[in-house]
Amino acid sequence: MVEKLYVKQKVVPLQSLLDVADWEAPEQDAGVYNSKDGENVNKEVRSTTVKSIPRRTFPEIETAILNLIPVFRRGEDPADYKVREMQYLKYGEGDHFVRHRDYIEDKKPGKSGRVFSTSTIIRVTEDLEGGEFVIWTPSEDYMQTLDLDVGETIFFDSKTTPHQINKVTAGQREVLVCWIHKK
Repeated sequence: MVEKLYVKQKVVPLQSLLDVADWEAPEQDAGVYNSKDGENVNKEVRSTTVKSIPRRTFPEIETAILNLIPVFRRGEDPADYKVREMQYLKYGEGDHFVRHRDYIEDKKPGKSGRVFSTSTIIRVTEDLEGGEFVIWTPSEDYMQTLDLDVGETIFFDSKTTPHQINKVTAGQREVLVCWIHKK
């Protein structure tokens, strides 16, 4: 059986997404840190700002996201998973994220690494240029640029699916990203 590369659907209530964007939390540079000093953000790899959203702050979002699991992978039970990480990201002019996979192994005994990833468009400015979501097959022999509308979520495998955000050349895009772990 050939596994789906991704699922793209509108599942999260728009007002919940706007509430995430307005969440009172400090915005900071999102990190992929230089390996040499472990402190400075490497903006050549990733340039965006981030607000971490505490778990269980938006249960309606968590439920909507988890309900995409059996749509993506038939036979999987959403009750076996949880959204463990949720972030609001803002990409302005010049911001991007080079091709990468989201999988991070959890070194704690009995904890799973990221299994599934999502990205949901919250807002885009009318003058947005660039900032497209690009996804590859696991073998990286085929890529697809996806146009996502406000409210649309893309759902994919964290471990096997390379993806990137192209450089924003004008305007701004705001997204909610979630990472799903096995319970």
